[in-house]
Amino acid sequence: MNATLLKKNWQRFWPIWGLYSVIWLLQMPVNLLLTAAEYSQDNAWQATALQHTAQRFGTCGEAVLYLAVVFGLLAGVAVFSYLFSARSTGGIHTLPVRREGLFLANYVSGLGFLLIPNVAVFLLTLLVEAATGCLCVSSLLAWLGINCGCCFFFFSLAVLCAVLTGHVVAAPAFYLIANILAYGFVFLLEQVLSTFVFGFNGLAGLEKAAAWLTPVVTLTRRVNDYSIDGNVLTFRGSGTVAVYVAAAVVLTVLALLFYRRRQMERAGDVVASGWLRPVFRFGVAACCALAFGVFFYWMFRSALVSASFAGVWPLLICMAVCGAAGYFIASMLLEKSIRVFHHWKGCMVFLLVLAGLTCLMEYDAFGFERRVPDREDVAFVSVSRIDCYPYDSGYPASLETDSGEVIDLLLTAHRDIVANKERLEQGLTARGGLSGDATSLSVTYHLKNGRTMNRSYDVLSFSKAELEDTNTFAGVLEKLINLPEAIEAGYGLGGLTEEDISMFELMVYTDKGKEEQSMDVPTMKELEEMGFGSMEEYQQYYAEASQVGENVSISDRADVALLWSAVQQDFAEGGLGRRTLNAQRDDRYIRNNSFNIECRYSVLNQETGTSDYSYSYKQITLQTTAEHTLQALRELGVLDENHYLITDSGEKLY
Repeated sequence: MNATLLKKNWQRFWPIWGLYSVIWLLQMPVNLLLTAAEYSQDNAWQATALQHTAQRFGTCGEAVLYLAVVFGLLAGVAVFSYLFSARSTGGIHTLPVRREGLFLANYVSGLGFLLIPNVAVFLLTLLVEAATGCLCVSSLLAWLGINCGCCFFFFSLAVLCAVLTGHVVAAPAFYLIANILAYGFVFLLEQVLSTFVFGFNGLAGLEKAAAWLTPVVTLTRRVNDYSIDGNVLTFRGSGTVAVYVAAAVVLTVLALLFYRRRQMERAGDVVASGWLRPVFRFGVAACCALAFGVFFYWMFRSALVSASFAGVWPLLICMAVCGAAGYFIASMLLEKSIRVFHHWKGCMVFLLVLAGLTCLMEYDAFGFERRVPDREDVAFVSVSRIDCYPYDSGYPASLETDSGEVIDLLLTAHRDIVANKERLEQGLTARGGLSGDATSLSVTYHLKNGRTMNRSYDVLSFSKAELEDTNTFAGVLEKLINLPEAIEAGYGLGGLTEEDISMFELMVYTDKGKEEQSMDVPTMKELEEMGFGSMEEYQQYYAEASQVGENVSISDRADVALLWSAVQQDFAEGGLGRRTLNAQRDDRYIRNNSFNIECRYSVLNQETGTSDYSYSYKQITLQTTAEHTLQALRELGVLDENHYLITDSGEKLY
């Protein structure tokens, strides 16, 4: 290691490590001293405030992460900035030092810009805490471990980016892209597949891999994973930080290998390694095709739908145009010239690959859209969404079960959906006409071999005739959502007892507003001016306007017991909880009226050791078939000759 070069870097780039040091000095030891001075008149408050401040050092993971991202880039690019100038590169490599020695000197000095201030701030804060009587070693150790690990990783990533390029702007650009590329690419890919692959429900495996390959995302989730027990802070994200420390070692080795083989005459080039130049071209083309191609397709989608040209082929055109533009723009950056169209062969290869992948997707070459698991392979199923009516706590219908009946129903519905793929993709009913009724389905099959199979269908149109036919997906799903276990899972009533319920709330109507209104009979001309087509419409409007809603709360324990018993009985007999895929199918539902059940649960507070209360609310839509519940409301005087409910068809229910 060249000590002279190391010392020169510290002298030359002092603003980087100086600013970094000042930020953490102000945040930690100075912050503690100011807190001690602020509460100096009250020893009890001072001790509490200092303890809280000291514990908070181990919980500022996001601040640690973002500073590591910024200063890791600044330090990494600064110490290798000579690679961006032909004169500087030539000058430093005339020194009688091997490339390994140059790399090591610059790398160690740059990493020292971050790690040495971290250790210094740690020791100073430790002394201040000891002096003020608020020593919290676990919190400080957590801060030091997270900070040094994040700094090591992001500095190593910045060094690799600096070694791979010879341009001062390209290095931070590559660094930014490296931090978002995987997550962004998978996100855009899923947008395309979810739009044009029937039943697609995400790439769970790729999403997890993309999260790990996007360090900012994963570390943001994990750096704040901690628990505090008294004066001891336990950080639970150390495993994640350790993974990225190991990755930093790999990045460092790669940077050294690239540095040893780097063509130093490429200083000033966007890509310094010859074999990476075609990778850069195809990478930029792929990113432009996905990002800008999808963007322009959705921008013009309304016009394409109007012209009956929406679908995968116009998307391919948008992606091809944007991908070709990206390919030639990348070539211009590499060649430093606009005369790059002699690279058209590489562009054609990219376009052919893009067209081939699109055809594989459109024609279901791998059988993804047609695949339905065999019954004997399914262990249990998770239904996360079936759109249905009414819109209360049971919406959307969802459950997880190993019930043979439920599995058989889902497989039957799934087979019918697959068989009617072309019609459903166009939003057509079995009769060939556009339908106003539609539902959705998201299901996960958990197979006996440990694997899962996910499918999601956002728009499944159906007719009323299909809803009555138990051989169609609509009829099967209608039956499924009304199974007792599906209703119980949807409303979450399992384990709910009378003691958990603090009150019921609902709205009833009266006609007392009618005396306050006068109804003059208008002429036909006046009716037309008011927007009514007939006297019947006007009278209906007047009748509804005279209805006044009142909120009723039932909290007396005896009344709650009576009403809850009636609700349970109606659920058991099917009078409550009935759901349908078609909101207009019948008038059993009562308009604008749900039971609001306020539930109160006792929860042990881990910090104080006392019991606190947690509240939740459940909405259950009243139905005309809920005979026991309606009778209980009459017995309680909620419903009488002056107070009533209104069904969806407009009828009064006293």
